[in-house]
Amino acid sequence: MASDLVVETDVALLVNAPHANLEPPDWNALASFRNVLDICGLFDVISFKHISRLLNVRADALY
Repeated sequence: MASDLVVETDVALLVNAPHANLEPPDWNALASFRNVLDICGLFDVISFKHISRLLNVRADALY
């Protein structure tokens, strides 16, 4: 069962990398980044949207 997914993030690299075939410069994040790309394959349509860090307060609170 596939569906559509919209990911809103304040990480510009995450928004731009899938389109440009880039990997993160921080090697510590590489495994997590590749996991995100693998999960993308489970959806028919996935959209990445950049939002400002100020609008991402809920996610920042998780750290």
